[in-house]
Amino acid sequence: MGVLTIQGASLHLTVNKNIMVDTTDFIRPRLSDHYGIPLLQSKVDFAIAYMDEDIPLYVDPFLLWKSPSQMDNGQHLSVITAFNELGRMYLDDKQDKAIETLIYLSECAEVGLGTSNKRMGRPISTAKAKEVLDLFQAITQVSQLGFKHIEQIQLLVQDIF
Repeated sequence: MGVLTIQGASLHLTVNKNIMVDTTDFIRPRLSDHYGIPLLQSKVDFAIAYMDEDIPLYVDPFLLWKSPSQMDNGQHLSVITAFNELGRMYLDDKQDKAIETLIYLSECAEVGLGTSNKRMGRPISTAKAKEVLDLFQAITQVSQLGFKHIEQIQLLVQDIF
């Protein structure tokens, strides 16, 4: 017997490590089904992976900011600081490097955050990266203070999600 402890959730289950469930008759078995752990996705606050595919997961920067966890708040601050540093590069006549870096950091094919069946990631275009970084030149407050929330870009640039 072993004990399953999942961080961030008040869940403690005793699991027999020698018993695995035959999931061949399941339509889309999850990892918990395979190991015979009685969990429902709707009842837990973490993702239970499918056996046959990855689950598309998204990080919501607003929830990182809003979270009571200082670690989550720190992650939000790190994203904003890194993004504002790209803006600083752009303003310091390193436009090509800033655009190239933003494109590189957007979404690689392996990540596949899209919701299509193929789930292939697509980086943003050079024109869209330039449009985003142009905000640092076009808006005085942004050029002086940077962004406070990454979501502000969604309000200013079309097709940024």
